[in-house]
Amino acid sequence: MKLSKKHLAELVRKVAKSYIIEAEKAEEEDPFAAAGGDAGEEEKADEKKPEAEAPAGVPIKFNISSVKRYNNKLFKSDNGVVKSISKDGVVVTVKPDDTDVLVNFDDISENVNKFFKKK
Repeated sequence: MKLSKKHLAELVRKVAKSYIIEAEKAEEEDPFAAAGGDAGEEEKADEKKPEAEAPAGVPIKFNISSVKRYNNKLFKSDNGVVKSISKDGVVVTVKPDDTDVLVNFDDISENVNKFFKKK
């Protein structure tokens, strides 16, 4: 069943209004729910958070000795997450140090080379 733009907009409005009405009812029933609840609930929420979140992006491993030759920034790890790609190389955010480092395509380890095509 195809919907026109008008019908689709009406459906979206109805659903959005229903969620707003439900949220207002919940606030009226429990006024502390909107303010964050009591301290006991906050501690429970902190316990549920995962300790180590997965990094967003492509993880990359590189040759640290050759990368340190042309980067003046201090970093200790040989792996990180790709931030951007340019014609000069890949800008990688090294995780424990949170520094951005330029890595040449030749310095990337073998397991990541399959992402880049060689001419």
